[in-house]
Parts: sequence; structure tokens; C-alpha cells
Amino acid sequence: MVTVDSKVGIQGSNRAHRASWRRIRSLDGWRGFSILLVVLGHLVNYRYEGQVYRGSHDFFFELLETLSQFGVDIFFVISGFIIVKLSLAV
Repeated sequence: MVTVDSKVGIQGSNRAHRASWRRIRSLDGWRGFSILLVVLGHLVNYRYEGQVYRGSHDFFFELLETLSQFGVDIFFVISGFIIVKLSLAV
């Protein structure tokens, strides 16, 4: 039940609703890290698209591709966590 108090404002279920929407600041770093990995992978892929990697650079490009895919995985895990958290809060 929601009640209105002239001094405080709306109370009751609105307070619980606002608490469930709090931002999880620790996920911001992980989100930024995953975006950085994906953007870096796209930049390298765009710059060297269609070229055959030979020699010592082969390991470097394979590592960047793997890290870019890992960034996508991190981002999807964070998104899934937030979606489930918000779904259970309702």
C-alpha cells in the first residue's frame, strides 16, 4: 500500500522499487573492460582484414581475436545477470 505524507512524500512500495533499481558499480569496470576488448578486436580485424598472418604476428592476432570473443562472453554474462536480477525484483 502506498501512502502520501505531506512532509516526506510517497512512501511504501515505491521505496522498495527504487532499492531494486540500484546500480551495481562493481559491474561497471567489467562492462568497460569487455567493451574495450571487443572494440580492440574489431579495430585489429578491420585494419588487417583479408591479410594472411605469418610468422611472429600470428600469435598476437590470434590472442586479440580470443580476447575479443572473451569480451563478448563477459558482456553477455553481465547482461544476463542484470536481466535476471531485474526480473526477480518485480
